[in-house]
Amino acid sequence: MAKSFIYDSSGTYNATLDDGVVSGITNGSTYTGSGTNITNELYANDQNISNAVTAFDNLDCIQLDYSSDVTIDTVALYFSAASSNSVVIAPEGTTPATTIGTPLTTDSSLAINWNITSDLSATSRYYYIIASGGVVANLSEVILGKTLTFPHNPNLSGKESKVFGVDVVESYGGLEYANKRHDGKRVWEMSFSNLNATDKTNFETMRDAISTNFLKFVYYDDSTYHWVRALPGSFEFTEVAYQSYNMNVKIIEQLA
Repeated sequence: MAKSFIYDSSGTYNATLDDGVVSGITNGSTYTGSGTNITNELYANDQNISNAVTAFDNLDCIQLDYSSDVTIDTVALYFSAASSNSVVIAPEGTTPATTIGTPLTTDSSLAINWNITSDLSATSRYYYIIASGGVVANLSEVILGKTLTFPHNPNLSGKESKVFGVDVVESYGGLEYANKRHDGKRVWEMSFSNLNATDKTNFETMRDAISTNFLKFVYYDDSTYHWVRALPGSFEFTEVAYQSYNMNVKIIEQLA
């Protein structure tokens, strides 16, 4: 997969969660909600990767209710440590809210960091996250959304840096004292030239879905997935010729 942004296009952050059990993981299996088996299920969509869903056992299920139909093409699951069992993602079945449809993904090699399945196609109001084969541990975040693949590589003038949250204060005698508030966070600055109208619309759609710097998202740099937030001023366009645009993006790594 080329360089890309993976973001919450569907409103996963605002979806209503319910937990329960399913009778199976095939099309038409029954979902029974309002369960008490799963604990800390709200960690699944809290925009924080440091806390995990717990007591997530075989055929336990988290239901995401988006209030109306949403279309997704990507499932992103973050695991704070590897898990040996499978997670199944399914849309609603023929009886919405009480049955599941044909599973979109069955992820069984759940490594630490982001586990991404793209090139999907589903439109549904309800989506189901199902444990299969035993206890699924360390699931810390779920994004059901879209992948925005870069239309071309950013300009070669891109910058990378790191910030450490260091505060330096100086005493009346001129001595300096430093305090480091957190570990280093990488920063990427990239610019794109000659985007066409379709490219502009795609970036604007992402910008509006994440409200520029409100929701975190995933940046794939062609080798590694990074949990990031856009900084103010990103996704601003300059028209340099008719329907040809330049755009800058600045993103900062998130520690949780």
